[in-house]
Amino acid sequence: KNKLTVDNAGVQKAQKLLNRALMDVPDKSRAQVLLECSRVEEYIGKIDKAREILAKARKETKHEWKVFLESVMLEVRCGNRDGALKEAKSALEIHSGTGRLWAILVQLTHAHGPDQQRLVFREALKQVPKSGEVWCEGARVHLHPLSPHFDLETASRYLEFAIQFTPQYGDSFVEALRFHLLRYDQATNFTMTDEDYKNCMEEKIDTRALEQRCVNADPNYGALWFHCKRGPFDTARQVLRTAKKLLIAELLKFRNVYKRAYLDQQAKTIKHTTSDTDEDINDDHKREDKQQQRTTPALVNAANAWIVDRLDDLPGADSNTVGDIDFSTGLCSVNWIRERVASLSLTEKRKILFGSYYCT
Repeated sequence: KNKLTVDNAGVQKAQKLLNRALMDVPDKSRAQVLLECSRVEEYIGKIDKAREILAKARKETKHEWKVFLESVMLEVRCGNRDGALKEAKSALEIHSGTGRLWAILVQLTHAHGPDQQRLVFREALKQVPKSGEVWCEGARVHLHPLSPHFDLETASRYLEFAIQFTPQYGDSFVEALRFHLLRYDQATNFTMTDEDYKNCMEEKIDTRALEQRCVNADPNYGALWFHCKRGPFDTARQVLRTAKKLLIAELLKFRNVYKRAYLDQQAKTIKHTTSDTDEDINDDHKREDKQQQRTTPALVNAANAWIVDRLDDLPGADSNTVGDIDFSTGLCSVNWIRERVASLSLTEKRKILFGSYYCT
């Protein structure tokens, strides 16, 4: 009911209802009410108050891992990566067997480089080897086109584990779809024109088996999944088809980046077959050079830009300005948005904080 109230009857009424709920709900439901209280405060821009409520929730409902995850995500939405990492590590001291907390830690470690990210991924597997969310993050490490570990085949294997272990996690299906679209371009050695590649992705690449698998699993959560869900009654097939449209747009925009990643991978493979040494690959300076070669024209003045779905809204590249793009998940625009929630319109903030109930 709170979700409807925020939209239709105003924040004050929502807060009154939540305060009443805190007095009436059983102890086992208290954590969820506190989460909603925090989100309402965040929605109206009172971030410190939201943090205060979550600190209270972590103290009063220490057994509930979701309040710890929400504390991490609050810092992510505020663009505070260091704070988010700190919250994630603290959460894992208490809930070391929670896959979603390990998964977000792997994803956040992206900012510290691919090697560190892989170390965290391996540690996560020791703790939660059957977490689909963690396996999905491992796949993302190998789908990252600026990473020296870019490897579609490894990513494919990890995604199989992700879907097998946690089929309800929708992001694994979105990433599997990205893999299918990338593999087709790789199979043709990136020789098609952009227009031909676009037509192939839209019409020729058969994703029906993946769609059916997704329908059977009926996923119900995931950041990319929620972003691609346009309304509360969208079916799994509709969500995946929306994801396909968004992925096609991004893969076309960043096609040269993926091409460079593939060529580097091929060169590395050839080198390994002719030499037993990998000193050059492990050399930090040369690795930085490779990443620089694969850097794409990025978000010039990105802090003032606005992104929802259309990549046309991304500013073009300036000859003197090349920034980094966050490829930590399959949709760069979603990665950009999630760290700038304060810049969104109220309608868009409602969707991120309260779900697809606000899709209109």
